Amino acid sequence: MRQVHSSAAFTLALILLGVPARSQSGPSSQASANDLAGRVITNELKFQDDHTNWMYLLEKEQYQKKQVAEIIETKEGSLRRLLSINDRPLTAKQQKEEDQRGHELMSSQSAKRKLQRALDA
Repeated sequence: MRQVHSSAAFTLALILLGVPARSQSGPSSQASANDLAGRVITNELKFQDDHTNWMYLLEKEQYQKKQVAEIIETKEGSLRRLLSINDRPLTAKQQKEEDQRGHELMSSQSAKRKLQRALDA
């Protein structure tokens, strides 16, 4: 995700630097565009090596089935925990299955390798 954001910001900066100001705008406009592009590039370079982990909710609807999951990024890969289906919390059985899946994933070396391969791809 960070790479997509970085390349988008870099593309924006190139566009801003490469597009000449319209004849109506004065030198201060061009300087403002250059300043903005410079700030964008500086900001992106500053956070390029940021290895912050994120936690967020993912809402997904497929085949008239809405699922909300919590995603937790780790250095080994992203962990997903299902929270609700069709706006209803998980049943006790479903929660237990999610807990079991999470424990297996965290303790399984092959699952960790699979996550790492997916992360590296």
